[in-house]
Amino acid sequence: MQQYHMENRVMVQSFSAASVVSFSQLLPTVPRYLLANELSDINFDTLQVVTGIDIDATLATPAFIQQMHALNKQVLVWSDIEEQASALANISLTDIDGIVTNYAQLASAYNQAKSTTTMSPLDITSATVSATHAVASVTNPYLTLNAGQPLTAQRTYSLSTLVTNPQHSYAALDQQRWADTDYLNFGSDALLAVPYLNGSASLRYGQTALPLVASPSAPQQVVAHLIPGEAATITAVKLINGRPWLELNQHGWLPAEQTSITLATGEAQIQYQQLLSDAKLTNIKLPRLRDYLPLTQATLPLSTLKKYLLTPAPVYLQAQFQPQNN
Repeated sequence: MQQYHMENRVMVQSFSAASVVSFSQLLPTVPRYLLANELSDINFDTLQVVTGIDIDATLATPAFIQQMHALNKQVLVWSDIEEQASALANISLTDIDGIVTNYAQLASAYNQAKSTTTMSPLDITSATVSATHAVASVTNPYLTLNAGQPLTAQRTYSLSTLVTNPQHSYAALDQQRWADTDYLNFGSDALLAVPYLNGSASLRYGQTALPLVASPSAPQQVVAHLIPGEAATITAVKLINGRPWLELNQHGWLPAEQTSITLATGEAQIQYQQLLSDAKLTNIKLPRLRDYLPLTQATLPLSTLKKYLLTPAPVYLQAQFQPQNN
């Protein structure tokens, strides 16, 4: 190494603590790592002479990484020598300092993806899945190749960490499950979202079409359009800075205020009425009178309408004006 001036191009690692100690005396400027099969392989004497620890990914818990960093030691992770490329995407540890892998190109992509993100703790550590369908999760917020266990619709989960990139934000449910925050509402935002789930959204009078985007947090990519005459089902609701966005037919998002919304019947209408006045969307489509009348023809003569309106306390008109019914 000295002959070919490679001191700045190499690193040394060994399962033998004695070898690492010897190398610290031979070339003290070259980074040195102890390969550890078990946590018991590590002791404070060895830590005095190593740059860091190279450990099996299954042993590199967040607590272990935090302890090593507190001692100013790096943590590298590795898996089986016959690893598959997909194994790398299962390593979701956000504070590791490097990866030992046979797939250098994939590791480089991992590093590049990670470099465009920011990681932060969550102020609010619980969130609700504001969707009518199960929501996919991933094992890694940087390389989203491998799917984790799906999240259950309208269930509340405990979260810990947020990783944000220019396109999406992912929140950690545990060490190997990260959820796209497009489908999560934190704190009271979940209550503001729930009345609109399973309702429908359509164009307002005079509108020609509205674009649906891939994500409400990055609304540049248009994936579809809401067209005249279409009443699309609201399959998810996301509040961003107090502004509700609607996912329609699990296919794309648009701002709620751009549409005309019909609430689902029953519980959704009661939940809407329970919202504070300034928290309610006002672009709610009221029920049509003819939906409450026993009509057998397409048009309603004025004389028939007067008859229904003059009937004392008709049940179908009372329902329209009760507080829980729009």
